[in-house]
Amino acid sequence: MFKYFQGKVSQGFMVIYSTRMIVRVSTALLGLFLPIFLYNLFNFNIKYVIYYYLIGSLLYGLTVAWGCQYLNKIGLRRSIKVAVFLGAIYYFLFYLLDGAGEFVLAWNNKAFILLIFITFILLIHRISWWTPINTDVAKFTDKKNRAKELSAVEATTLFTGAIGPIVAGLILSKYNYDVLFIMSVVIYLVALLPLMYLPRTHERFSWGYFETWKNFFSKKRRRAVLAFAGNGAEDVVGVVIWPIFIFEVLNGNYFEIGALTSLVV
Repeated sequence: MFKYFQGKVSQGFMVIYSTRMIVRVSTALLGLFLPIFLYNLFNFNIKYVIYYYLIGSLLYGLTVAWGCQYLNKIGLRRSIKVAVFLGAIYYFLFYLLDGAGEFVLAWNNKAFILLIFITFILLIHRISWWTPINTDVAKFTDKKNRAKELSAVEATTLFTGAIGPIVAGLILSKYNYDVLFIMSVVIYLVALLPLMYLPRTHERFSWGYFETWKNFFSKKRRRAVLAFAGNGAEDVVGVVIWPIFIFEVLNGNYFEIGALTSLVV
């Protein structure tokens, strides 16, 4: 791998790369099957699955600019550590939710309350993760190797995306979601180890909340916003609709679902 790059890559990039790939292994195990888990939880009503992802995305979109002010106070390195820990908590809460009984839409139902808490944890995780991790990628990559470094990240991401579903499908066919959730929690926590060597950075987010939205809707950035919006819409189909569609087509056979998805990736 190192011969692929021109000269040495920075310690910061290697830490970020290692952290992202360990996290990716964890999320690859559940990326396909979490929507299916929710689909089962909501008594096979896809409408509520879409509501769950829609609410989570809207909350993140409305609060990320505010969250960047919070990042200025705690620093990027600490924020990434918090995000990894919260990612593990997020999957552990799903482990608890799996034992909360049949889901009923009622405020006094502990499963519903737990799902609200899960949504909140996911929101804080996203705020603490995406802006700092992308900032550090820009900070620790260099002009000589940036394209190659990002390609290495993408290639490894695709590889884990191909292996994860079939492994997860095999686990679910032999055990249950509890085992899958605990495995993901443990792997997520392992991602904290490389972060011990992450160099400190002093980048700050300088825009205020309303200034951020003003720039977001500016004519200068309109094409980029539309392009990313289209990419995001495509991702929603792949993340939410595809797993449930395959679940129905294959009559809930978890191994076949995982194997087919791995083959497609």
